[in-house]
Amino acid sequence: MAGELPSSSSFFLQHGGVPVTAILLVWGLQITPEKGAFKRALYWSWGYMALTMTINWAIGQHYGFLNGVPEVRTLFDYMGPSPYYLIIPRVVHERKKAIKRIC
Repeated sequence: MAGELPSSSSFFLQHGGVPVTAILLVWGLQITPEKGAFKRALYWSWGYMALTMTINWAIGQHYGFLNGVPEVRTLFDYMGPSPYYLIIPRVVHERKKAIKRIC
């Protein structure tokens, strides 16, 4: 149909809206996060991940690749077996912060 976006465009518009909104709120409207907001967001994300993994297991689904790596080759293949590939990005981030503190 004329005027419809391809599905890939919709994906990038939806996911690109999150960082654009964050930048607009902080720099455009001068709304900054409160102290402890990062930790709260992290804990809520872990809770959501645990709930989603439980629901995935209960209904036999695989939303977000939380219960295992995809069947096709992806970057997950280089981050170890399930569930360790969920932890690797966090470990890399912490090591990067530690290196920055040393230098």
